[in-house]
Amino acid sequence: MKNGNHVQRLLGFPAAILFMVVCLPLAGGAGFGAVQDLAGRYQGFWTNTTFGSTGKAVIDIQLAGTNATILFDMDGYVFGAMDPPLISMPGLVQGSQILIDNHGTGMFGSISGTIDSANGTFSAVLGDIPGGGIQRVTATGTIGGGRISLDYEVTFPGPASPTNPAHGVMVATSASPFKITRIYRDSTVVVVEWSGGPQPCQVQTRSNVAAGAWINHGAPAAGYTARVPMDPAGKGFIRIVGQ
Repeated sequence: MKNGNHVQRLLGFPAAILFMVVCLPLAGGAGFGAVQDLAGRYQGFWTNTTFGSTGKAVIDIQLAGTNATILFDMDGYVFGAMDPPLISMPGLVQGSQILIDNHGTGMFGSISGTIDSANGTFSAVLGDIPGGGIQRVTATGTIGGGRISLDYEVTFPGPASPTNPAHGVMVATSASPFKITRIYRDSTVVVVEWSGGPQPCQVQTRSNVAAGAWINHGAPAAGYTARVPMDPAGKGFIRIVGQ
């Protein structure tokens, strides 16, 4: 369990239930919904797979009516130069989309793009980058279920080569805290509901909290509810885990 993030609960059901909670990143673009569902703070890392550089990345999506603000902060050897300052990009909410068309963002140049909650896509293009060392940066990927996953391409002036364009990835997950909101018995199953945290999570069970293998209950699923059959022996343990 990474970062030591865990929650443990013992319940007074006929079956004793232990909950150990750690969230894992979302695979793909699941969990699509309304634009409002995308708001929040995402934390992760960018990695330039061509040159091997990496650093932290933080994206904060703020919504107020039809207005949006995307705060973007990267550290490390960005663009082969320096740790750039925090940039603030205004956006406009139109239906299921956040439209970004921002100019004059320092070393990032001009940025245009679209965040679409209906199909879980995130795209952006950076141009007019000062200094002349970089011609264009494009980024495409997915957003949803508490996770942003982008592939980006950096094009330099001059002819194509093994390092032009350069490629990289950025993955950031929701920083919203994981919280169990409801636990109850429904006939022969235990229902667990929670909020926050990245998606999906893997539900596992075993009959002894201290020994034995944890058994996956279904596949990792994007959602905030788990229905777990109660152990016929009258005692069982459940955990929701990630990596």
